Amino acid sequence: GQRPVVVSDVDVAWLSDPTPMVRGTLPGLADFAHADLLASSDCVSAEWDVEDDGCFHTLIDRNTGVLVVRPNDKSAAFLGEWAERTAGAFQAWETDQTAFDDLLRGRRRGHRRSSTEAEREAWLQRKKDYCGLPPTTSEESTMGQRSLRPNGVPHATGSRYLYDVCIPGVSRAFTFGIMPVSLVANGHTFFVQQLQTQTGVQPMAVHATYQFGDLADCAFGKRERFREWGLWRVPDDSLLASLAVPEVAPEPDRARAARAPARKAAA
Repeated sequence: GQRPVVVSDVDVAWLSDPTPMVRGTLPGLADFAHADLLASSDCVSAEWDVEDDGCFHTLIDRNTGVLVVRPNDKSAAFLGEWAERTAGAFQAWETDQTAFDDLLRGRRRGHRRSSTEAEREAWLQRKKDYCGLPPTTSEESTMGQRSLRPNGVPHATGSRYLYDVCIPGVSRAFTFGIMPVSLVANGHTFFVQQLQTQTGVQPMAVHATYQFGDLADCAFGKRERFREWGLWRVPDDSLLASLAVPEVAPEPDRARAARAPARKAAA
């Protein structure tokens, strides 16, 4: 049969198999088996993560670093629309991730990049019509409701909730959920807060967000964070080479002699 797809960024370290979470067999995550899409989170509050099903109502971008996509028509429509939006991203502070987040909130293409206030308002009214919502509904209230029957299956008592999200042109009930930061940790909850040492719960994946860039001239990039926690396996000689101080060749005698008068005059 068809299997869900786990999408993982290159800066994600996996510590254990995500299959139990994907299949909804972990305690407290039974509804995950019925999600069209699961995403990781930039949520930095462990309390809000639990109380609000992954900081669902907090206006912080959902993170595309780890995704679980169910193979069905709704997910295919969502990914197709995301691809269209991503083709016009990386302009005026919009990226594939902000396009993803706006799409999950049912916002129009270019919501942040190129929309006027009037265009946003017109889209919101169109969205209310499409979703069958009263004209006076606030935008925040159009962004999804807890799913009591995710994809037709009754909500499992004690499970983290999924949300039915209305996305014009995609689905009137796109079933979406956010993975717990205790299991799919972001860089802040793992490296800074060290939530795993406080709770004794080891995550199955760590995404190196909230870190310095991994550039050639940056000594404390994402690789270094992983190395500090034993999550970056690299041969010792490669590690030593990356930390080595280059040798400076001795200055030739003639070069020293040529500069000697100048030094004497300056003195």
